[in-house]
Amino acid sequence: MYVNPKVRDNYSFKAFCKWMGITNPNENSRALYNSGDVSGRFIEQVIIQNEGIKQTIKENQNTHFYDILRYRNNVIMKGEIKSTSTRVTDESMEKHNTSYLKIGGFAQKKGEFDEMIIIDKVNFHRFEIPHDIFFSEAIFSGTKGNDFRWYADYDEYKTLQKVKRNLLSDGTHRLRSEALANNTKLIKKYQILD
Repeated sequence: MYVNPKVRDNYSFKAFCKWMGITNPNENSRALYNSGDVSGRFIEQVIIQNEGIKQTIKENQNTHFYDILRYRNNVIMKGEIKSTSTRVTDESMEKHNTSYLKIGGFAQKKGEFDEMIIIDKVNFHRFEIPHDIFFSEAIFSGTKGNDFRWYADYDEYKTLQKVKRNLLSDGTHRLRSEALANNTKLIKKYQILD
């Protein structure tokens, strides 16, 4: 899948160090960058600074149900920014190539923003999914149904072992995870390539 050089240039460790004024990066600055909360705030602030309109005020993350106001096609849009910096995996997932990425913490914001902006900091991809499509087409998981997960390698066609019991009537095999396959297809449709 296409790696967006603009995403890499804006959100890489090198960009983080420049943004933070770190002139001599070390293991502490790398650990800070690898912290999901810190990198998430960094990504939000870069997007707000680069794309937000002047009315964007972000003093407290809990003030609004969105992160950014920006113009899209001459219309002011409310954007919710989510990022992922961790590939969820274990020995079995490695064996079956089913590691995934995820975002969460958005269920209470349903109806409060216009687009979901997702930054994949692992693979340097960016996605912008319209609110209504996100909430109507995604399959959510997690204990509170508040996680959106997709395959880390962006290959949605992972099937169960090719044994007779997994063969479907049309001759294809049952998918390993309907939710991950669905969400991977969905997110790929909204990848930003420039």
